[in-house]
Amino acid sequence: RKAVTAREKALFTSLNATGNGASFFTTARANYFEGAATPLSLTSISTAVQMFRDQKGPDGDPIMIEPRLLLVPTALETTAREAMTSQFVLGPTTAKTPGVNIWQNAFTPITSPWLSNTNLSGASSTAWYLLADPMDMAAIEIAYLNGQQTPTVEFFGLDSDPNVLGVTWRVYWDFGVALGEYRAGVKSKGAA
Repeated sequence: RKAVTAREKALFTSLNATGNGASFFTTARANYFEGAATPLSLTSISTAVQMFRDQKGPDGDPIMIEPRLLLVPTALETTAREAMTSQFVLGPTTAKTPGVNIWQNAFTPITSPWLSNTNLSGASSTAWYLLADPMDMAAIEIAYLNGQQTPTVEFFGLDSDPNVLGVTWRVYWDFGVALGEYRAGVKSKGAA
């Protein structure tokens, strides 16, 4: 459990450090937005989708990658799930505003307590991300030594040291975390 915690902490330490002024999600790269209209809602999701789809490669051509994941802190889990599962939009509508949720089931909502964990620098309970499928284009990457994607657990029994009346376990996991392709995601500050 502590090995998995260490991996998640490393991943979200790296992700939480991004934002306007950092070098990954920035307004200059058109993959970061902030302001009064950015809290998680169907409207701000529409803005993020447009920003995502307008991303261009180094050659100036559209990257043609679809957003797939909606990553949110725990404070936004209910909002994210409602936005992704509700069929209809309730409230006042006009003849020009349909009452159908066009984003229903469009993205997989993922919630992480690490996004708002105050032990990590840059934590926020309002910031959210729209990301590509990491199998298509990864915004953040994890590499494992020799491809070992699970921790190594070693057991040392009573016969390993005659001076110790007990057993010992050693657990280790060699991995590294890095920011990947900035075009694979859009970040919303979710606040002004």
